[in-house]
Amino acid sequence: MLCMGLGSIVGNDSFVYAHSQPVMTPSAFSVFVDIDARTWKTRGQVFYDVKGALFRKLTAAGFTVVRNKQEPHMYTLSVRYIEEKGAPYAVTKYRTVLRANFSLFQDSVKVLWNLHISEFSENSVMGTPPYLDVLQKFDTNPYFFFIGGLLRIFLEKNLMTEQALPVLLQRTSFHRSMSVRNSQHTDRFHESDHSMDGPHELYLPMAILRSIRELVRYEGRLAIPTLTRLLKDPHEEVRAGASKALSVF
Repeated sequence: MLCMGLGSIVGNDSFVYAHSQPVMTPSAFSVFVDIDARTWKTRGQVFYDVKGALFRKLTAAGFTVVRNKQEPHMYTLSVRYIEEKGAPYAVTKYRTVLRANFSLFQDSVKVLWNLHISEFSENSVMGTPPYLDVLQKFDTNPYFFFIGGLLRIFLEKNLMTEQALPVLLQRTSFHRSMSVRNSQHTDRFHESDHSMDGPHELYLPMAILRSIRELVRYEGRLAIPTLTRLLKDPHEEVRAGASKALSVF
């Protein structure tokens, strides 16, 4: 009888525990990244860590990246990354064409947002190897470099890519001009003064330069305030690029 009583108590406790578990609900900006990456290289190995790069960009923009498809999430970012065999530039050596398509889904039914990027390696024998060249172009493509911010602006303000990039560049120019102003009031050493730049810091000036071209193309004279602020950017090439773009007007 004692054993039966204990069994009943344990059984009841287990029943209550099972039904008292909190229901997991996805955060408003939770996303699962579904990546299909392929290359024309004979070994079939993609050397570029597109998944890791995307995770860093999305996390920096405030997204919660879900690593398991079974976990609750609001959105799915479908990525199709393909490295195609390009034209030959030497005997048995070929250039690379990189294409990437990004599609944002909710409930895996309707495409909410879509972005397509194509980059082509340069025909160079003595310079940077074509494969590394096309990867650098992809890394500094403003639409990929700022993809986390572009997605966040789309979800918050319903602005498509060409509309969101000027907003993002305006924010970036403001923060960078403020960093220059603040640095003038201190002579303290920072940890960043004695360390190597990460991929984001390394490619940011080039991504801004390429963004300036897009800004002028889509915004026209509306780009003048942002370009003017970029004249105070800490990077010399960015300042020169902004000055050159302003001279168009």
